[in-house]
Amino acid sequence: IYILVEGLVKLIKETTDGRSIIVRLVFPGEVFGWIEWGKSVPKFKYTAMSALPSALLYISNKDFINLAVKYPAIAIKLTCDATHNLLQTYEVLKSIASGKVEERIARLLLELAEKAGEKKDGKIIIRLPLTRQDIAEMTGTTVETTIRVMSKWKKQGIINTERGYIEILDKTALEDLLV
Repeated sequence: IYILVEGLVKLIKETTDGRSIIVRLVFPGEVFGWIEWGKSVPKFKYTAMSALPSALLYISNKDFINLAVKYPAIAIKLTCDATHNLLQTYEVLKSIASGKVEERIARLLLELAEKAGEKKDGKIIIRLPLTRQDIAEMTGTTVETTIRVMSKWKKQGIINTERGYIEILDKTALEDLLV
């Protein structure tokens, strides 16, 4: 089990056709690598890749279980985090099934704003090393569609994009896209 102390980690899953998909971004304070923590020999379902210089804490399954027994608040926190991640996954699956690409990209940008956004002059600035390809992978669409949607929003004054960051200029407009 890993706890991200600082930095940013991408959890990547390889598809059967050889593509890589970013299934989750891990932010400081979040836990990952715990999906099968109860097993005596853990199986890692994802590849973790540092997107920024990062520092991690590692705790063995055995030590984690002992800590969770001694300090139940740890187990409760992990359960709450797992539930939150599961609910986010349900929302992504719902929006993928509905076919609404704009909803998926809006949801991702709002989530990134909540976790890593910096409020400044009425805008929210997201300074993360994410490419359009990364955004496409996280929302289950193509890079071309991602570029088209984000360009449209830029023209409408909803977002601004520059190398290394995304500015949310109109958060309400993005929230209105969520079903």
